[in-house]
Amino acid sequence: MADRELGRTLTFVGAILGILGGVLLILAGLVGGVLVTAASYSHISFLSIGAGTAIVFLIIYGLIQIIISYAMIEVSKRHKKGDHVMNGIIIIVLSLILFVLGGGFILGPILGFVGGLLIML
Repeated sequence: MADRELGRTLTFVGAILGILGGVLLILAGLVGGVLVTAASYSHISFLSIGAGTAIVFLIIYGLIQIIISYAMIEVSKRHKKGDHVMNGIIIIVLSLILFVLGGGFILGPILGFVGGLLIML
């Protein structure tokens, strides 16, 4: 009985960490969008990437965040262990991709990674 409660607690904590990571990813996307917009309208060249490349990265961040959010919702709906493991793997892989891309102020993908690990336990 205690193992079951521990598993539910770890899943809950993992989901919370994943949600916090998602919030940081959204904030990073908004900040990046504002910076790109400001730079393109004021002709400031402090950004090393063009507006088109930045928009592509923002779209990728958004799509990955939607997939992570869907996986978090599925974790809260289903209580089978295999589903949690699959959703945890999806979250971990996408968090690693975002970590390499530098999204979410770097802390967002780390929280998502830890959340995915906890969901799998």
